[in-house]
Amino acid sequence: MTRKTFDFPTRKTQIIQSRPQGHGRQRVRNAAAAIARLGWARASAELINEAVTQFITLLYTYDKTSRTWPHIDAKTGVITIVTPFSSRNYARWGLRRHESNILRQHILHTIAAASPSDPPLLIYDSYIRRWLLNIGDYNHISQAIAWWQRHEITPAAVARYNQQLKR
Repeated sequence: MTRKTFDFPTRKTQIIQSRPQGHGRQRVRNAAAAIARLGWARASAELINEAVTQFITLLYTYDKTSRTWPHIDAKTGVITIVTPFSSRNYARWGLRRHESNILRQHILHTIAAASPSDPPLLIYDSYIRRWLLNIGDYNHISQAIAWWQRHEITPAAVARYNQQLKR
């Protein structure tokens, strides 16, 4: 059995000149698409979180003249303004429909995962088909903002809900 000699310069030249067709380009495309999706998820998460923060701020606006919160029904706790996760009026908050759908999924998931030690800020009443503000547990804006900061949407969650909504 003869042993082939190790010809380093020839092999290096062959490796430098070899260009597998298709595989490298596809990997570059996949990497570029993944980076673009990550950028989109980060931007969407930031926009969604800002819309919810503004929504909470508006909910807790107190009218000193009438001594009421004008955007909440005092008797029932029903939210009387459009929400950023509304299926029709999301654009009023600067969101796109898909971002609103992602936010709605996130809020519903957060409500389902709530515990007695960390009750949800928002509650959906399917009987009257309206959203309620949990004013009993969160009677001050600082408590509500702190709740949202604990449960705000992350880029990873945006990407996950995006995949779920595509199915």
